Amino acid sequence: MGLTGTYGEIAIPAANTTSYVDSSLAASTTYCYRVGAFNGAGDSGYSNEACATTSAEFALTVVRSGTGSGSVSSAPSGISCGTDCSEPYLSGTTVTLTAAPAAGSTFAGWSGACSGKSTCTVSLTADTTVTASFRRRGNARK
Repeated sequence: MGLTGTYGEIAIPAANTTSYVDSSLAASTTYCYRVGAFNGAGDSGYSNEACATTSAEFALTVVRSGTGSGSVSSAPSGISCGTDCSEPYLSGTTVTLTAAPAAGSTFAGWSGACSGKSTCTVSLTADTTVTASFRRRGNARK
């Protein structure tokens, strides 16, 4: 029996497989595994139980504001704000945001978790929101 119930079969890998990756895991969840082998002669007993907890994920959300327009991208990738302005990252991930004003606009600066006009770098330990402000360039008057 695992930590919260009985075991269920999740996969039967191909013959001679020496490793397996479970790609359907949720963040901040403890999973327990045990392995059994089989062949034409029969089934082995199960291995000892091994348990581990997956890392927490936190959302980084970019809000665009102001009279102008532009986009924000992230490194590591994930945010491409024009279209995707929120992305989950593992706890402790350092994300650098870069603002790019559209033609006829200027980047006015960051607010929220960042300030200033250079790149915005945040280390995620909670859900975080950053605002990128863009201004429309005005016509010069004499």
